[in-house]
Amino acid sequence: MQNDSSFVLVFDKKDNKEYTEEEIEIHDNIDLPFKNDEKVLGIWQSIDTVRTMDLHNYKPKVSTEKFFLQKLEFLQNGECICSYNDSKSFTQNWTKDYLISKKEKIVEKYEIKEIDNEEYLFLEWKSGDYIYAGIINCYYVLKKQNN
Repeated sequence: MQNDSSFVLVFDKKDNKEYTEEEIEIHDNIDLPFKNDEKVLGIWQSIDTVRTMDLHNYKPKVSTEKFFLQKLEFLQNGECICSYNDSKSFTQNWTKDYLISKKEKIVEKYEIKEIDNEEYLFLEWKSGDYIYAGIINCYYVLKKQNN
């Protein structure tokens, strides 16, 4: 027996306009006022990704996977240095509960949870799937590093 997992998509044409990339992208309101969050200050290292932000049932683990987002360093002045596995780093902004990308015009919510006397930061990951389709595929789990 053959497993046929094909499906048909039907689209309804709305207009004849040719849209620019900017016109079809989803953007968040990035004009958030700065609110301090002493708990977020410091360096956070990626250890895992999860499909949902289920903070009640999460059991910390350290994956051997090399994550695209390597670490975040939250600074006093509302800036955050984001380091990636391609050796690139970018400075973004933050305010309490949110990481703000002015370049991408997105706001990613974070939440800090203490588990077994260790601090973990759960971060929405808004990639191209979000920008073009409104889909959040995963959340990064980052562990606070001792300075």
